[in-house]
Amino acid sequence: MKKAKRVIGRLRVDSNKEKLAEAVETAHLYKVACDTYREKKNTISDPIERAEARVQYEADHAEMHRNLRKITKLGLLLGYTEDEINVIKDTVFWGAGGKPEVRDIRFLEELQNDFN
Repeated sequence: MKKAKRVIGRLRVDSNKEKLAEAVETAHLYKVACDTYREKKNTISDPIERAEARVQYEADHAEMHRNLRKITKLGLLLGYTEDEINVIKDTVFWGAGGKPEVRDIRFLEELQNDFN
């Protein structure tokens, strides 16, 4: 009986690790799509294209945050500490360098302008 529980537990751990890796990769892809939109949004002159790009950005942004929440959930299931989970999420959101010590005020202004 105990051996069966260990096997099932190990299968769940492996499955959750795969799901976590997939969530990290997917969140990163959506983050890249959001960054691309921010870089190119001022070059789009056609109002229809601008609106379509904005709608796509909003969908990508929502999906990225959905995957970040999934990372938190799976990290907790795998027994990671809150700090370890935050390192994973910061790596996805901020890149390999992690979260900067002091935020650049221009980034915050750009982010605020995205929601206006």
